[in-house]
Amino acid sequence: IYQYRIFDKYKVKVAALAVFTDGNKNFHPKEYRSEIFGTTIHFKYLTYKLMDKTLDDFKNDSNPFSIIMESAWLGLGKNKMTQEQLFSQKINLYKRLVRQTSYSEKQIHGLLTCIKHLAPFEKEEINLKFDKEITHINKNISNMGIQEALLNSYKEEGVEIGMEKGMEKGMEKGMEKGMEKGVEKGKGEGVDLTLTVIDMLKEGKSVTAILKELDVTKQMVLKIKEALGL
Repeated sequence: IYQYRIFDKYKVKVAALAVFTDGNKNFHPKEYRSEIFGTTIHFKYLTYKLMDKTLDDFKNDSNPFSIIMESAWLGLGKNKMTQEQLFSQKINLYKRLVRQTSYSEKQIHGLLTCIKHLAPFEKEEINLKFDKEITHINKNISNMGIQEALLNSYKEEGVEIGMEKGMEKGMEKGMEKGMEKGVEKGKGEGVDLTLTVIDMLKEGKSVTAILKELDVTKQMVLKIKEALGL
């Protein structure tokens, strides 16, 4: 019906893509056929079976369809992950979304609605936590801009890494004062490491070169590189 109505209105050929977001691996129709009194309609179309995809298929952040499908995919797999894991996945998905500065505020709002409802949380408190975190991210973006807000979150991550290392050093000393000094030193190291990574990336150094010079994780370097748009 939509096929002939679109053609009738716009007088252009129409390509069809059926997206299946169900959880039944055996359901995958690829054509429509109708026949009566010698008249036959045979309609074949492209298909997209969400259940057959993996997370690697949704890496194209510039394509809003990819972000929507990843939200739906998380909904399919929600029984295989905890609510906290689903929360983290959806927050990361939203951060990827806001990095796309080509999207208008209206488009981002529409895509956020998809993210929220295609993989709903079972507990209301997680929903409230999600809304609160989204508000916090949006507030930071309004005050700082997208890149600065995201880099700020990675700096905080660097502080946490530094604190963990500082605590380890303090514990090795076996003294309470040693632990306190270690933690404070770790905070500073975390911020310094993050800023150093930012500077090195801006200088054009590769991820491999940075990992050889600094005691940081590859994931941290890649996140900062992505936020810088390098």
